[in-house]
Amino acid sequence: MSDISVDADFDEPFEIKSAGDSGLGCFATRDIVPGEVILVDFTTILVPRSDDQKETCAQIASLYHDLHELDQREWMGLAAHMRTDRWELYRMFYRQLGSRFGNETPEFYAMRAMQFDCNSFSVAGTGLSALYIVASRFNHSCDPNVWYENELVPGRWVGRASRNIAQGEELFVSYISNHAPTAQRQTNTTGWDFNCGCNKCLGGNDTYTAFLEDARDVANEAGVDWAMTLSPFVDDIKAMEERLLRRVNLLKQANQPNAAGGTQDNSHQKELIFAKRFRLYKGGSTTGDAYLANDTRRDVHRWQNIWNHRDQAPLGMND
Repeated sequence: MSDISVDADFDEPFEIKSAGDSGLGCFATRDIVPGEVILVDFTTILVPRSDDQKETCAQIASLYHDLHELDQREWMGLAAHMRTDRWELYRMFYRQLGSRFGNETPEFYAMRAMQFDCNSFSVAGTGLSALYIVASRFNHSCDPNVWYENELVPGRWVGRASRNIAQGEELFVSYISNHAPTAQRQTNTTGWDFNCGCNKCLGGNDTYTAFLEDARDVANEAGVDWAMTLSPFVDDIKAMEERLLRRVNLLKQANQPNAAGGTQDNSHQKELIFAKRFRLYKGGSTTGDAYLANDTRRDVHRWQNIWNHRDQAPLGMND
């Protein structure tokens, strides 16, 4: 089990503020390095996934009432995808449950259930869904700069920077399997009532890979003109594979001792750990569309453990 330790006065390196059409979002208040802990969030709002939706609604209402008043207010401020069919179903359930949970209206509890649906995270391997009040504020990108794990300790969510993040940059996690083709990713985000507008979905320029090219040149003392060579994202499975592998290779090159006898860049070493878990080749051959469309979060605990136990085990730089 990983050991996430932060100081008692740990100050998260982000603030929550307006993200325009996306509502609220999280923005870096300083430069953040790869592997740095961004947030450790805890919750008691854990609900078993069940086909009995009425019982699930009952559990959500009960958990809400068990919270401190301040946490209740935070829950009430979360976004919700107002699907009419789901709204009417929840209202009906809470009418049937009556005053079991207090004097609030069925509509009040139905809204809490809608917010839970929109903001909860699946906890892999447990059959649970969890609502983390602060982590819920991270917006989605199909090319995120924050990766998280919430499987190792029940009720705990740990987010780390997967790359260098500049002050003022928005922090993103991925809500979905982000290696699927664009059309599938767009379909998968409709459950949150938005169409993803990240650079990857819009075919915009891949600034991260361009940054890695500059980092490689700096590490090898090559001539750098600081004009990033931008290339657009392409909606093609093979192109996705090649782009991810290029990021891994650039990070390996940036992490090598330079010609002047310098040492490996610890920052890029951490970044490589996150990048390498996206490898789409096994034994030299592609794994195919089925793997790309799978939920890539299933492997996050492995890379989390590699980083947290870096002093006890090899980093796997040559895997």
